[in-house]
Amino acid sequence: MRNDEGSNEQLFITPYFLLVYDEESCMKRVVFIGIIAMVIIFCFAACSNPNSSKTVESIAVKPIKIEYKVGEKINSNDVIVTATYDDGSTGTVTGYKITGFNNKKTGLQLLTVSYGGSYEELRVTVLNNNLVKMAEVLGGKLFTMGTELPDESPEHQVIVTCFYMGKYQVTQTEYQAVMGNNPSAVKGINLPVTNVSWYDAVEFCNKLSVMEGLTPPYTNTSPSTFTSADGYRLATEAEWEYAAKGGPGSPGNFTYSGSNIPNDVAWFNNNSGNTIRPVGTKIPNGLGIYDMSGNVSEWCWDWHGTYTTTPMGNPKGPGDGINRITRGGNYSSSENNIRSANREKSVPGSTSDVVGFRVVRTRFPEYAPYIP
Repeated sequence: MRNDEGSNEQLFITPYFLLVYDEESCMKRVVFIGIIAMVIIFCFAACSNPNSSKTVESIAVKPIKIEYKVGEKINSNDVIVTATYDDGSTGTVTGYKITGFNNKKTGLQLLTVSYGGSYEELRVTVLNNNLVKMAEVLGGKLFTMGTELPDESPEHQVIVTCFYMGKYQVTQTEYQAVMGNNPSAVKGINLPVTNVSWYDAVEFCNKLSVMEGLTPPYTNTSPSTFTSADGYRLATEAEWEYAAKGGPGSPGNFTYSGSNIPNDVAWFNNNSGNTIRPVGTKIPNGLGIYDMSGNVSEWCWDWHGTYTTTPMGNPKGPGDGINRITRGGNYSSSENNIRSANREKSVPGSTSDVVGFRVVRTRFPEYAPYIP
């Protein structure tokens, strides 16, 4: 602003952008600025993602975590997604989508991972934190089953796949919660349930599976076989001995489950006072599983039969028989009868105050390899 001589009039110097301001020119500038911004964003994205101009041919999904608790969420660190592009190159990617996950429903779930128009399946399990506490037993490692003693011979090579096993023998509290009754002769909150038949144990497995939203492996309470569903079941004799000996990777193959000194890990005739004891009061084996030697004998799936020398994978025992296998010995057993390899048998419809059970579940994926 300045004053001319002899004049009181003020002259304003107006900036150029105000002189040319009108609605049409304003809209042109907005459009122009928008185009420039889009170009900048595109260039930045192209520089930060060199694969943006490539076509995704396929993706591979490597799960880092496959088990979740109820209410837990999947996050981006739980899987690694690798894309293969049309030029043959590969690279780890982000920005993929995972669909199909329901963290309120327990059991096995089949999810879909998608990226760049390609899809891959992902299997995870949502575990229920209540009631039965489980230990993971990784399979895929050959072990020697049996001994050269009568009914335990011949020694033979066996391999089992992955499963979960109850850390404790099923307690009276757990049995009451599922079945609505407690048949045990000696009552106690943390005592193992007893006086249950093999059929009672199977029924418990089915009912607990349904309670937790899982699929029962048994189709009825007098099954001739079982499926690889995600629900609860009894251990096969091979699974039981494998877990009792420590499974893979942990100190194992002791005479008793977790030690060569029976008093460390077992309640038996020399220390029990000839009475049943609360679960988990001796030290566990290398897998964190308690009382696989002593306290109460445990029903297994198998009919009693004779071993063969043939190497076997996931054996389920004979197709029929008279007696079902029990394992582990009990509080009135001798040292010899609480060994991990010792076999006992009983009529499946019978009950006893020294016989109970523990449960297992098939772990998915079943065939995850053992890595020492």
